[in-house]
Amino acid sequence: MTKYALIIAIPEYSYAYKNKPLPKTTQDAEAIAQLLHQYGDYDITRFPRKGNAETAEYEMKAGKVTDEDLYNELKLFLTKKANNQPALIYFTGHGFTICDRLGREKGYLATSNCQVVIKDNKRIEEKK
Repeated sequence: MTKYALIIAIPEYSYAYKNKPLPKTTQDAEAIAQLLHQYGDYDITRFPRKGNAETAEYEMKAGKVTDEDLYNELKLFLTKKANNQPALIYFTGHGFTICDRLGREKGYLATSNCQVVIKDNKRIEEKK
């Protein structure tokens, strides 16, 4: 049975974390992808990715990832590639928790275009 892995690296942030880039996320994600492929026999999807002309394979690409980009990649991975199959998702980048109106915390992955609203020293959801 084929095992699938989606490896996500987000090193660049334009709003909430603009002064806190993560330059090693792309290298770390590529190392994980290679280990999973070599020792775990996973079918790897890298995101974001670029082609390597020398190896004719994909590799991790440094750059910005919007919430729409991430949503589309996750949807494609979970519904088309890894549908009803064992799957692993590895994320390297910023994340945060926010409190809803009842004070319950929820965790989120931060994308390059994320916006965080802070009220009373707590992160809260932004209503549109």
